[in-house]
Amino acid sequence: MKNMKKQMTSSVIKSIFTTAILVSVLFLNSANAAEDKSAKATSTTYELKYVGQLKEQPIFQLNIENSLKEEVYLRLEDEVGNVLYNSKFNDKNFSKNFQFDVSGNSTTIKMVLFSKTSKHTQVFKIENVRQLVENVVVTKVD
Repeated sequence: MKNMKKQMTSSVIKSIFTTAILVSVLFLNSANAAEDKSAKATSTTYELKYVGQLKEQPIFQLNIENSLKEEVYLRLEDEVGNVLYNSKFNDKNFSKNFQFDVSGNSTTIKMVLFSKTSKHTQVFKIENVRQLVENVVVTKVD
């Protein structure tokens, strides 16, 4: 009787363990399928990064991976909507550096990227704000 009880308990534990593994495998497969679907929907990835300064003016690098060679439109606008730069390309990999004059107190530039095929839009906002920071430090002297 004891042996049969042990066998039933062992069987129940095995079935619970098997069910848990099956559920986790199904969950992971559905998560991977969702990632693949979202990656296919937006096959173009955009990256804008600050790379340094030249003559006290910032330089930004735009990198685009365009695996399907979609037609991508690039537009730079100032804070009031004036178009500073406009371009269209369909290269598989695209990289371009931009340098902006930020000699004024504050500068805002909007970079708009639009993929014609997937209708995906990515907007980057570049702001340069100069601030005067004053720190007051109080130190106890013995």
